[in-house]
Amino acid sequence: MIRLDISARSVVITCDACPYWSAIQLERADAEQSGARHEALVHPDSYDFRQRIAAANHRRRARHAGSEHALTMSMDVLIVD
Repeated sequence: MIRLDISARSVVITCDACPYWSAIQLERADAEQSGARHEALVHPDSYDFRQRIAAANHRRRARHAGSEHALTMSMDVLIVD
């Protein structure tokens, strides 16, 4: 299983199946890509990490779209008033 250890300054990526492998990135998106790349290249039959990242990104987009809609609605109200 690919794991992300997120701190304020960096993200460390590790793999439970590969104790010799780890990576570090400064941005979460880059860390997700690094973990997904490792999973695809070294564990091609496993899709766990890539599926978890896809689901999390889907939730983030849905949350963002909802807040964007609320902001548009409040701006419309302000413009009308």
